[in-house]
Amino acid sequence: MEPARVVLWSSSCVCLSLTILVIFCVCCLVQRNKTPIIYYTNLLIATVIQICTMMMMVSKPDDRKISNTSSLVFYCAVMANLYFKVCIALERYLFIACPLLDCIRQTQGSVLLCVLVWALCIVSIPPATVLQQYFRLICFTLLPGLPFIYCLIGILQALPAATAVPTEEKRRIAGTLVLLLLNYFLIVLPTTIFYILIVSLHYHFDTDIPDIVLTLSLLSPFVDLTLFFFMRKGPIDKLLACLCCCSMDSPAADVASDHQSG
Repeated sequence: MEPARVVLWSSSCVCLSLTILVIFCVCCLVQRNKTPIIYYTNLLIATVIQICTMMMMVSKPDDRKISNTSSLVFYCAVMANLYFKVCIALERYLFIACPLLDCIRQTQGSVLLCVLVWALCIVSIPPATVLQQYFRLICFTLLPGLPFIYCLIGILQALPAATAVPTEEKRRIAGTLVLLLLNYFLIVLPTTIFYILIVSLHYHFDTDIPDIVLTLSLLSPFVDLTLFFFMRKGPIDKLLACLCCCSMDSPAADVASDHQSG
């Protein structure tokens, strides 16, 4: 077995075990009424499917039937994972900017939206892959970019006015949006495009780009796991307090603080 394949299997097995463990931890530890628990759980389920299908593609690369089937399931899982991240970003944005608009934060609305995401991926991704409509796959990958950017900008503008939200919670929400944005532009977007070129179009690179894509594929599930630490109080609060460079308090609170100090 090639060294790269050994690294792939080792990382995949470790990440798969950790992801399953985090799924149980999320269901048991995280407070359901304060976090996008349903979206995050579905995101982790999509990550598990993504890892399993990637391991199948690597284990039997010469079996075209298994490879094609695994590719279809892999693309569905990747897209579902991506759009559940969009759901988390929108939920965090609405929690701060539009607290009265809580339709996607209620249990019924969350479950319905998750069903719609899975249905959209299952109905749209396999036909586009079978019919080799790879431009449609790229469009599905490009669409979430605008919501991520909009939600992050909107969060940064709305945070000072959210007086009812604790400062630690504001930092965790801002950190979540930054992590999702970086994960999308640095890992998800280039990885998905290169997978379409390499796996589906059988495009061969003479450089180390396939190794870079492999590394990015291994990093993406670990980034998904780090979202767990933004969902509950813990050591991440101290780290975010050190890294946070924007004001999380409202102007009224700042004036009151200055008045008390005076």
